[in-house]
This record gives sequence, C-alpha cells and structure tokens, in this order.
Amino acid sequence: MKNTVKLAMIGVLVAAGTANLAAQSNVVQNINIALSGTVQSGDNTTTVTRVATKDVITAISADQEGVPAKAKLLLVTPLEGGSFSVILRAPGVEDVDVTSFFSQSVIGTPVTKGTSTASSQVSIQEFTFQSSTINFDVQGYSTGKTANLRGGGTATTISSSVAGTGTVNGNAAVYKGTINTTGSKVE
Repeated sequence: MKNTVKLAMIGVLVAAGTANLAAQSNVVQNINIALSGTVQSGDNTTTVTRVATKDVITAISADQEGVPAKAKLLLVTPLEGGSFSVILRAPGVEDVDVTSFFSQSVIGTPVTKGTSTASSQVSIQEFTFQSSTINFDVQGYSTGKTANLRGGGTATTISSSVAGTGTVNGNAAVYKGTINTTGSKVE
C-alpha cells in the first residue's frame, strides 16, 4: 500500500512538472545597448552623446503611452522558434510590447560550430531603432552562443560590436558601441 501511495505521489509531481514546463514557452533575455555617438549640433560643430538602454526606454516613452518607469528592455523568443518580440517590463505593471520600434537581421551567411549541447555562431548583424527623438541603424561583428536551458529549450546570447548612423533630435549622428543580450530565462 505504501508503495502505491508513493507511486501515485510521484505521478502527481511528474504531471505537475510537465504542466509547468508546457506553460513556460518563451526565453526572456535582457537587452543591453551602449552606443557613443558624434552628433552634428550646428554648422561645423559636433557634440558627443551616449545612447544607453535607459535612453532608448526614454525615447520609447516619448512616443508610446503606458511605458512604465524603471522598466527593463527585454527580448522574448518562443522556445519552439519563430519571431521575437521586444517588451518593457516593470514590477506590478503589465508588459508593454515595443517590438515595432526595433528590427534585427543577419547580413550574409553566419559561420557556425558546435556540439549537441552548445554551439557558437559568428555573423554580421544589423540592429535598427526608430523613435521620434533617437534613431540608429548599426551593424557589426556578432558572436552568438547557444546553450541548453534548465527549463528546456535553448537560448542564444548575442554580443555585437557595432557602428552606423542615425539621428538625435533630428540631427545627424554616427554611432559605435555594443548591443548584447544576457540572462536567458525560460518563462
């Protein structure tokens, strides 16, 4: 009788764990943006500016209502593959989808090596951001590392050294810096 009860309990725990894993269907990662730019501030004059993740969030809040204060910029990718989305998340507030401000693409053919549990990829990637106050279109050498996650599925963290052009408050800008994803978590 004791063994039957133990087996029933194990069955219940396994079923609960499987249901929990099925409910977790996305990989969520932090997006870190760190660009420095030279901006045309007048005739024959320039200024140096920085565009960090918090500046991008501020630019989005100027264009879209409902952006929470102290939000995190997150990349959400379905475990089963498909299109990513970009969200802003803050404690106690609904996530805000801001995907329409961003785009990302791989230029050319990536070079890949790996095993059954991990792989790495080198590519040239382009990242764009469009708002009413800050715009950038940057591209550069990117490394991606793909690994298995504890909650199931895989995630690729990206580290990119980029350069490109854009605007700050309507003034032309030339940027250089990094765009990275970190902290892969299954939700």
